[in-house]
Amino acid sequence: MNQVATGFRPWSTQVAMAILESKASTLILPNLQTIQKEFGFIPHEAIELVSKVCNVSRADVHGVVSYYTDLRETPAAKVCVKLCVAEACQANGVREFSVAAEQVLGIKLDQHNPGGVELEAVYCLGNCVLGPTALINDTLYGRLTTEQLKAIVETKLENK
Repeated sequence: MNQVATGFRPWSTQVAMAILESKASTLILPNLQTIQKEFGFIPHEAIELVSKVCNVSRADVHGVVSYYTDLRETPAAKVCVKLCVAEACQANGVREFSVAAEQVLGIKLDQHNPGGVELEAVYCLGNCVLGPTALINDTLYGRLTTEQLKAIVETKLENK
C-alpha cells in the first residue's frame, strides 16, 4: 500500500459540500483549490459537486482539473519531488541529474514508489540560475546534487 501525505481530511461528500457552500463561490478553479487544500486531492465525486455549485457541466470542471498540473486527482505521496526539466535547468545538467535521481529514488519521472515518494517533471520553478532545481514538499532547492536529494527525501520520510 502506498504511503500518502498526511494532514488532510478523509474524503466526505457532505463535508466537501458544506465547505463549498460556505465559500459561496461560483468560480471553478477556487472551488477546486479549496477541495484540494482540505482533502489533499480532487476525487471524482468532487467534480460533480463543483459542477453543481458552479452551475457548469462536469466536463467543464474536468477540463480545469486536467489543465492545471497542480490539481491532482489522486492523493499525493508523503514526499513529492517536482524536478524542473525546462530549458534553463537542462543547460545546468538536469537531464543527467534526473537519470541519477531516478536511480537514487528507485522510480522514473512521473511515478510514485511504495515507499511514499513521487518524482514529477515540471516546467520552470522560477529558479533558473540555480539548476538543477526541485520543489520538494513546497520547499525550493537549487544546485541540487543526488546526495542532497537523497538526504532531503530520507529526512522528510522520517519526519512525516
